[in-house]
Amino acid sequence: MKTKTLFVALLLGMILILPAVNAEAVKVVINDVTPQPVEPGNDLTLRVTYSNVDKDFIKNISSYIDLRYPFSLKTSTESYENGLELCAYCSRTNTFFIHVDSAAKSGTYPIFIRTRELDSESVRTVSATIRGKPNFVLSSEVLSNITPGDIFNMNLQLRNIGTGIGNQVKVVSKSSDFISLGSSVI
Repeated sequence: MKTKTLFVALLLGMILILPAVNAEAVKVVINDVTPQPVEPGNDLTLRVTYSNVDKDFIKNISSYIDLRYPFSLKTSTESYENGLELCAYCSRTNTFFIHVDSAAKSGTYPIFIRTRELDSESVRTVSATIRGKPNFVLSSEVLSNITPGDIFNMNLQLRNIGTGIGNQVKVVSKSSDFISLGSSVI
């Protein structure tokens, strides 16, 4: 009777350990992220390969892409959210087509690839660079009661309403009667 109990206990122990071994046997490789950098409003392609580096067949592993602003998933070549099976030393590649929000600011943003089996989860982080274009707007205060020949001060404000960073912007007047009271480099 003790041998049967010991056998059942060992069998249950192996069943509980086996999924952890399988989860570690899946290697997630980021093949490419194109284009880099991507402009706001355009699409990004991410190719991910899942490889079984073990001699055992692996099943019931789910994987999904965790996207946050400014990304949204358009489609993918395969869906592994409901499960993925890999034979020994086999691999499968999934291509994700991702849209970048048109209002996204320039910067580097993370994309997470989450792979899960039972209670264990591994996360692979990919960085995607977004580079927008600056778009400048020049505005001033409303001036009233000005007649030709008057001398007056006018404050100009330069504002970037684009998605890119503007560096070393210079405001230059084409009029010889215009006198700058400070630096023209912003």
